[in-house]
Amino acid sequence: MAISVWHYRKGRYGQLAGVLVVLALFGYLLEDPVGGRNGGTWAGYVIGTAAAALTLWLGWFGVRKRRYGKHMRPLEEVLSAHVNLGVAAFLLATLHTGFEFGWNFHLLAYVLLLTITLSGFAGVALYNYVPVAMTANANGQSTSDMIEEIAELNREARRAGAELDDEINRLVRRAVQYTEIGGGVWKLLTGHYRERHGEEALSGVREMAEQFTVEQAEAGRRLVSLLARRAEVVGRLRRHLRYEAWMDVWLYLHLPVSFAYFAALAGHIVFVFYF
Repeated sequence: MAISVWHYRKGRYGQLAGVLVVLALFGYLLEDPVGGRNGGTWAGYVIGTAAAALTLWLGWFGVRKRRYGKHMRPLEEVLSAHVNLGVAAFLLATLHTGFEFGWNFHLLAYVLLLTITLSGFAGVALYNYVPVAMTANANGQSTSDMIEEIAELNREARRAGAELDDEINRLVRRAVQYTEIGGGVWKLLTGHYRERHGEEALSGVREMAEQFTVEQAEAGRRLVSLLARRAEVVGRLRRHLRYEAWMDVWLYLHLPVSFAYFAALAGHIVFVFYF
């Protein structure tokens, strides 16, 4: 994003979040109840209600980002409010607890909110880094463009290899048939692939170039160029898939934990008022 979510519109939502936290802290310190501060005092109820209301509004962001229209606020503004007020909601929830924690249902709701907040920080970092990195890595190509180019390079490399000896043909065939793109979660997230058939074919052809006849030299140079270009596009496609995997994993963590938190919050409220 061109403007940080922390500083959007001169930090309007950061300032609002700061005011809410200061007011909550003032109310928290103002009260000195018998038995100590906790969520069951008047300040605890007010702060807890404010925290719950904020988290419900923040949950609406997941709906907002899928809606478009001239009367809707810019997505960047809603995201700035989401992040800044999300931090405020967690701080208010912490004051609501009175810093009293037990192994119970209430702690579960708090831990889930903490997890959402921490994953939110990770999301901000990802959304600031990944789109820029993906644009630079794509070099003007879409995923389908890269896949199509690799397929075309494979065909041309096999044609060029057919003009050379059997060992080069074997290297090219292995590179074309066994190069891994995608795969399991670990490979997608790290971009680490053990197979090196493409690199082996390129280095092998370069080593054999000294033995090429005059007739083979042109085909050899063309094959080296094709394999080098192929290695570059394969590397970019793997990085592209890695960036997408990072975003997918973040969403698979942040969204389900958010739903779990809202269920725990409902249980927390019911338990407090009815038991």
